[in-house]
Amino acid sequence: MALLLAACNTGPAPQAPASVANAAAGLALAPDHLQPIGSALRIDFGRAEAGTVAAVSRLVGAQPRARIPCSNGAGAAQRWANGLTLYFLREGLHGWRLEPGRGTSLATVDGYAPGQPVPAATGPYVFEADASGLTAINAGESCPLE
Repeated sequence: MALLLAACNTGPAPQAPASVANAAAGLALAPDHLQPIGSALRIDFGRAEAGTVAAVSRLVGAQPRARIPCSNGAGAAQRWANGLTLYFLREGLHGWRLEPGRGTSLATVDGYAPGQPVPAATGPYVFEADASGLTAINAGESCPLE
């Protein structure tokens, strides 16, 4: 009888675990990785450019607007209209920069975002600011862009 009752369960079906491919809630930035919101999966530094760009584009709902070569030949950067720039050096993701942008707003996993007051402690981030507050946040390695 217990088997029959279990088969008649009308509750909601279990949800599949979130993944980078279907996590549509957005993206947060960490000192050494990118964190899809609502997922335990991560996009770690060192990941190849093609896979990283595809995953980030799905998460932020837009394709990068430009791929810019590093002027020192070390790699390239991919830049989105939302203010995110990812740096790909030595064949993998090695850093990011967040500036004010259009569309979906982004922040760090610690809640820092451009336009906020300058925090007292920087921790693993490099902040750029003016009298109005944070103008950019950086983590990891970057390169000079052409």
